[in-house]
Amino acid sequence: MVLTFAVVGTLLGIFGATFIYPSYLSSELCGFGGGEALAAPCKETVERATSLLIHAQLNGGGAGAVLGIAGGVALSIWRRRRAKKASAAGSTSSAPPPA
Repeated sequence: MVLTFAVVGTLLGIFGATFIYPSYLSSELCGFGGGEALAAPCKETVERATSLLIHAQLNGGGAGAVLGIAGGVALSIWRRRRAKKASAAGSTSSAPPPA
């Protein structure tokens, strides 16, 4: 179960970085947001953009995995405590009333 949360968190982190980070890249690399001209040659800009996007995806995936593992562990602990409470409450109230 924890592994499932880790995988889902990793994928969500990667997808989030993929959709959010390109808007940052356009202003970071080329200054499109400020009206500046393209300062770096095209090849270097593409290589740097690709590198930064891959790093963002790795960071997002790592953060998502950590959050997913934490969520999975928390859910597992919560379910165990809930099951213990239910079994303890069920064992005391399941006795028939005295006749």
